[in-house]
Amino acid sequence: MRVACVGLAAALFAGCSSQQNQGPGSGDGGHSGKEAGVPSVTGLDGTWDITFTSSHWYSDGTLFISPTVAQATLRLPEESTPQGPNCTYIVSRDLVDLSLSPMTIQGTNVHLQQLEGLGCPLNETPGTVVVRHPLPGDDVATRTMTLTSKFGTLGGVWSVMTPLGACRITFSDAVMSGSCDDQTAFTATLNGDTLSGQTTSTQNAGFMFAAHRH
Repeated sequence: MRVACVGLAAALFAGCSSQQNQGPGSGDGGHSGKEAGVPSVTGLDGTWDITFTSSHWYSDGTLFISPTVAQATLRLPEESTPQGPNCTYIVSRDLVDLSLSPMTIQGTNVHLQQLEGLGCPLNETPGTVVVRHPLPGDDVATRTMTLTSKFGTLGGVWSVMTPLGACRITFSDAVMSGSCDDQTAFTATLNGDTLSGQTTSTQNAGFMFAAHRH
């Protein structure tokens, strides 16, 4: 089972499920934000590059946050790597797509994989095949308490429900922390244009992550 957290706030809400995907899919999570919605998510608006250390699940990723939407693309280490005779995963990544409102965050995750070569699973013809694996149901986060936070309108305590379990996430001052039903815990600190933290789990070694806004 993949660890539930990836770094930045919006990715975390859906990451609880997206990192437990089983199976292959390609694409990106880019969408334009709507005009109506919550006030600016001060402290997090913009595009972030994410890196992972000691992670068996992700190599890197990007996250875009606007006042009303958040999309993350999280790349697996197997992307663009030969997987045996006559098989390469041209694309292998998880996509997180969220809509933001003052008291609720809701969205979906999809694992995308593009396979090339007759030696790949599910590939029965020469060339490439694209596979999408959406998780059943939506991820939903509901704010249960409001707190002062450098994470802007995300400040507070959130109850997160996913198709594969529940998490509790808190944004207070410059710290984001939380825990999930799968025994994953995480913490991160926001310092200007940098967010860094780590995850721990009883099921694996966890990992460290860092995100930088550009």
